[in-house]
Amino acid sequence: MGLIGRFFKSLTDRGGLARDSFNIFAADSVIMMLGVITSILLARLFGPEGKGIITMVLLIPLTLHFIGLFGMAETTTFFISRFKEQARENFYAIHLLSWFFGIVVVTGAYLSFNYWYQAYQSYPRLLFLISIPSALFIILMTTLRFSMLGLQNMLEFNLYNIGQALLNLVIVVIAGVLLNRNLQWYFILNVAGVFLLTMTGLALICRKPEIRGFPGRMNFDPILTYAVRNYPSNFIMYMQSRVDHFMIGYFLAPSQLGIYSIAILLSENLLRVTSAFQLALFPRVSADLSEKKYLLIARALRVTTVINIILSLGVAAIGYPLIKLLFGEAFLPAYIPLLILLASRVPEGFYKIAASTIAGIGRPGLVSVFSALGVFFNCLLGVILIPKIGLLGASLAQTIAAVMQMAPTFYFLVLQSKLRPAQFLIPDREDYLLTKTIINKWLPKSWS
Repeated sequence: MGLIGRFFKSLTDRGGLARDSFNIFAADSVIMMLGVITSILLARLFGPEGKGIITMVLLIPLTLHFIGLFGMAETTTFFISRFKEQARENFYAIHLLSWFFGIVVVTGAYLSFNYWYQAYQSYPRLLFLISIPSALFIILMTTLRFSMLGLQNMLEFNLYNIGQALLNLVIVVIAGVLLNRNLQWYFILNVAGVFLLTMTGLALICRKPEIRGFPGRMNFDPILTYAVRNYPSNFIMYMQSRVDHFMIGYFLAPSQLGIYSIAILLSENLLRVTSAFQLALFPRVSADLSEKKYLLIARALRVTTVINIILSLGVAAIGYPLIKLLFGEAFLPAYIPLLILLASRVPEGFYKIAASTIAGIGRPGLVSVFSALGVFFNCLLGVILIPKIGLLGASLAQTIAAVMQMAPTFYFLVLQSKLRPAQFLIPDREDYLLTKTIINKWLPKSWS
């Protein structure tokens, strides 16, 4: 079977954790490539300042999305995967709640615009006003995506994510090339794109036998109860990864944010392996009431930690020429922040899987506490360091905060699982064989 055939098969296969994780990673690899191409075009077409403006303006609807999502991402997967006989009722209840919260946050953003815009007046006012409505559709897209995950529809889940990345690339080509680097049209097309994706996802989900038809009695109370407990951890985890952007946008020029966004892009892509395992683990952890799940979690943590270390070293080695080649000399100041951020991706990757596990066993409130600790250190160090040493301060604050939130999470996971710390950290021969088997299945036979 050829490479393309193996890739398509990996998208559609269903099976154990390793297979589902690799299927998600296979699709995520395509998304990563499309995302890198999109970022290269943005950098080449709009330069550091334009890239910074796009990053800051898009940050607002993305943040509104996490505010209005109200913990519905993991809640969707949890209720649909665990209560299969009530999948239709739970889906419609969550979807209605997502519409409600989305409308509330978009309305609130417009009503408070003159207040929060004072902190970011170096960015065009009109672009913020255009982009705000996309928050509603991003919220709906997220619940639709996690509904596919809860139903274990891996093909649609993977293709939906690829479609979003491809659409982002098309928007950049239209606004940057065909419309002569028009930022206003870039954001108009972005809003239209997320609306189109939302309607497409809704049509796909509503055709499923588990969802099709008119729902019975929708139980909002248990959904909201779980979401309320899950919500703080989701939002705080997001802020941990993006609070540095807000501080750079406030303290530094837009061009500096554009440069920093390249360091973030190259370092965050290393976490795609972690995210694949995290997404595949969560429905299993939510549905498994036995203690055996901790052995599965320990293996996922061992494998992903080793992979993240190897990938970080690789990116550090080729980072400087890579930035120059892909994004241009104007973005070379991103290299030193990149080196510092790479060090943060190992504890951050560990934390993502550990935190998702803790939420899956019904303790999302505890994750909120650990995440808040990371945000606290990030904000404290960022406010002190960014005005003094700029982007180096932002990356240092991010790295220290990642360690501070990972440490107590790891300690709790060891206590809860009754496993030895080494079982989460030190890979064994079975881990090596598992990784080798997955890679051999993915590669053409002549490569294996």
